[in-house]
Formats: sequence, C-alpha cells, structure tokens
Amino acid sequence: MDELVSDLNTLLRYETASLMQFMGEATPYVHPGMLRAWQTVQKMASRASGRAARLTALLTSRRWPALPTVHDSDVAGLQYSRLEALLPRLVQEATQNVAMVEQAIAHAASDADITAALTEMLEEHRAELAALEGCVVPAS
Repeated sequence: MDELVSDLNTLLRYETASLMQFMGEATPYVHPGMLRAWQTVQKMASRASGRAARLTALLTSRRWPALPTVHDSDVAGLQYSRLEALLPRLVQEATQNVAMVEQAIAHAASDADITAALTEMLEEHRAELAALEGCVVPAS
C-alpha cells in the first residue's frame, strides 16, 4: 500500500507543479502560427487541475496524506520562452507521466476504484501526449 500512496502523491506533485500546470498560470511567447497549439496546451493545463483535485480526493477519502507541491524555480523562468521551444519538454514530461500512471495502476491492482480512476487518467494523458506530439514543430 505504501507504494500506491507514494505513486499517487508523485502523480499529485506532477499535476500541481509540472510545466504543463505552469502553462495554465503563465503565458510564453506565442507566435501567431502557434495559436492552435497554445489553445491545446491551455486546455491540457486546465485538465491537470481537475486531475489534481481527483487525486487529492482519492487520497483523502482513504485518509492517506495528500502532498501537493509548488513549481520548481527552474520552471518559473520558462514563461519568457517561445511555446515551440517548450513543446518538446512538454512532450517529455507527458511521456514520463504516462509511465508514472502505468506504474500506479500496477500498484493499485487490488483497489478497483483507484484502478478505474487511474485508468481514466491514463487515457487522458495518452490523448494529451498524442496531441502534444502533433503540435511539435519539426526542427528545420
């Protein structure tokens, strides 16, 4: 059970302190040709807030500690970056998060409610990863 609590809190920290979450609070430079990508990122950042709330509810409903966190200082300066420069990092972050959710699902095998909630989140993250990959501007 300790592994599952740790996994859920790792996911909660991601949802509350990731670059994606930060993009919901700050605006990078967005070239007019990247407006559609920016709209996609904003929707994803909003969904991250919802997932954080769901993770917190899962943890607290079982009287487990919920340990959100704040943004790392290295993320704060990224608001001055161009969106197209941030997209590869967002893709990397999303790829890592898919793996973290898959690990949490493996540790939650005996808890059907948590497994169902995490499976739903996994599908959301996979869809977001595919959308982000579609936004990345190929290097010229």
